[in-house]
Amino acid sequence: MDIRKNFFYGSLEKKQYDCIKKDIITNNSYTMRGILLVEMILSLFIVIFHPYLEFYKKDPLLPFIVAFLVFGLLFRISRFIANKFKGAIIFMYICVVFIHLFGMAMALMQPRLPAVGFVVYYVTLPLLLTDILVRLYSVMAASALFYLLFANFYVHATSIYIDFWHLMIFTIAIIPIAYFVQLRRFRFFYKRYTTSELEKLDLMTGTYNRNHYERVCRELNGDLRTIFIDVNGLHELNNHYGHKQGDEMLKEVAHALKDSFEMHNTFRIGGDEFVCFSHKTVDQIHQDMIEVNNILAKSHYYISYGVGDEHNLHESLRLAEERMYDQKRAFYAQAQNNRRQA
Repeated sequence: MDIRKNFFYGSLEKKQYDCIKKDIITNNSYTMRGILLVEMILSLFIVIFHPYLEFYKKDPLLPFIVAFLVFGLLFRISRFIANKFKGAIIFMYICVVFIHLFGMAMALMQPRLPAVGFVVYYVTLPLLLTDILVRLYSVMAASALFYLLFANFYVHATSIYIDFWHLMIFTIAIIPIAYFVQLRRFRFFYKRYTTSELEKLDLMTGTYNRNHYERVCRELNGDLRTIFIDVNGLHELNNHYGHKQGDEMLKEVAHALKDSFEMHNTFRIGGDEFVCFSHKTVDQIHQDMIEVNNILAKSHYYISYGVGDEHNLHESLRLAEERMYDQKRAFYAQAQNNRRQA
């Protein structure tokens, strides 16, 4: 068992872990919003019914009002949480700190009673959130030590003794539970990710398929060039040498395109048609396509392509396809001339 991998990447490889960061952010965002909403309701309940609650009626009302406002502010901010992984994780732990502080404050207001409420906060949150074990365990340890430090000044000697053993027992119990819960959750996210990726892929060539291409086209924006590619001679190759040879041809073309334009920008949209997107200049794209053609020519494979550089995506694709057909007609005209001369 790879302990480092389990504690730092949720039992996954680093590349696998990087693939599910977005899912982790989304999951934690929804979970944290739910927790903050519960905390808002709890603090508001205490504010409203403060005079009638036996445990809190002698305590000042201001801390609960402040707690309600803080949780409300965090809840509001959570709607606009940064989509960068580090920003989301930092925000999540800021929320955890305030929730733990709220639990500590409630416990310290009753110095003669065991801090059952805080212990519940302390042991439940790691099971609700999704993060690597190193950070979760570090926050748990810091929270427990912080509470015991303050409790030494405010809590009755008998209660602090009970609190100490509560924290020890629940920590010993929660560490293995959190360990297995987190590892299973990471595996679940990665399995869901791989299933989702398989639905997007053209399994033969390893590029993205037409369904994913159409989804991407609906979401694309910005200064992008489009490259429309058609494989020359696929039909003839299939007829003379069989579909297996045609499949090998498509695989090699797809591999060359992915090397030049990266996997996430390469799509097979039809039998012998591919589309690529690029932020490069038109001249750079032509240079890349010359290199792709040179690589494929070593296997006697040839492609035609067109580049669209319009700001409107649909117009750019139309122009790229039109230019591809112009090049394709020129290719076959040249091939026919060569056969005549031969």
